[in-house]
Amino acid sequence: MARPLRIEYEGAWYHVMNRGAGRRRIFKTDTERRIFLALLGELNETFGVGIHAYCLMPNHYHLLLETPRANLSLAMRHLSGVYTQRMNRRASTDGPLFRGRFKAILVDADSYLAQLSRYIHLNPLEARLVRHPGNYPWSSYRAYLGRVQPPDWLTLQAVLALFGKRGAWRRYQEFIESGVDEELQTFYKSNRLAPVLGNDAFRQRIAKQRIREPRAAEVPDVRYVATPPSIAHIVKTTAEAFKTPIEQVYTEYRGRGQRNVARTIAIGLSRGLTGKPLRRIADAFGMSHYASVSAALRRYKGLIVEDQRLARKVERIKKRLVQ
Repeated sequence: MARPLRIEYEGAWYHVMNRGAGRRRIFKTDTERRIFLALLGELNETFGVGIHAYCLMPNHYHLLLETPRANLSLAMRHLSGVYTQRMNRRASTDGPLFRGRFKAILVDADSYLAQLSRYIHLNPLEARLVRHPGNYPWSSYRAYLGRVQPPDWLTLQAVLALFGKRGAWRRYQEFIESGVDEELQTFYKSNRLAPVLGNDAFRQRIAKQRIREPRAAEVPDVRYVATPPSIAHIVKTTAEAFKTPIEQVYTEYRGRGQRNVARTIAIGLSRGLTGKPLRRIADAFGMSHYASVSAALRRYKGLIVEDQRLARKVERIKKRLVQ
């Protein structure tokens, strides 16, 4: 029987999980957990995958991922393969560590981002490993609460932005401690887990997206950038395409009705081609808060949809950047 196709497209969000073969432990020591977390850093740095939440349980893991480059299968193949090799080397053995291919649920981030992060962070509590989710050291929840410094590869802003600017972590904590909602409990307790978590409109929208088999070598049109362009290179190339000074791309216009299209496009491409956290993009473009990046990304998407001529121009810029 043929393996099911993955649904992959630029900017897709996923709940990714896998467990040990025969339900065996995949994390036996803290050292092994740290090895896995370091590999998550590689997913962000090498593949541009945005990592928004994680939870390492004894015999399985949960990840909340964003893929600006539509390369989930490539990234997860790296994670699973390298971690298995390192664990086999440590144990002087060979063979599979995981029960099979990872499971990935395509997520409607506009509707379920907060709820899904809560589901992931409450796993240790549901498994009765701790009495409070904030006491579990191997999830991203403590970073969300500000109790530990988040690693550079972990992005908190997308979720916290849903809870306002000031005191967001407190409101997020209240949200987490209110418990998993009934809708998600029903969804995840199903005997046959659906591949998509989203409303009807989202399902209809993704039905139009390209569906690709994850074996990238067999699919000639899979787009993958092994070494992403730097933000500086993106800005330079965008400035050249718009025939505008580089300094202008870095400068934010002030005042009602003023638009800096080249800057908006450069920000959108920086997020899409590098997958860097919002705070890094904000720093690069002289923004005081990552929320400004989120607003620019919304403008970017709107411009691409509304102006087909501009959309074609952006595609030409992309080709110059990834060739």
